[in-house]
Amino acid sequence: MQTRDKRFKTLLCAVAQGLEEQDLARSRESGRKAVEEFQAYFAKVDAHLTPATRVLTDEDVVRLVKDAR
Repeated sequence: MQTRDKRFKTLLCAVAQGLEEQDLARSRESGRKAVEEFQAYFAKVDAHLTPATRVLTDEDVVRLVKDAR
């Protein structure tokens, strides 16, 4: 038979674990929403790009940013 302190500690651990799982689930949901919003924003912005900007590579953009500094 468990002592009252041991049962209390076991209960606290179970509650803490449940809260951690809820926090993790909320974080994952928040991250998923952020990615969806990010993708939606860039899909919207991409529709307004000029033909010249569509052909730029990542390396071109990095070079342009460095040159601008």
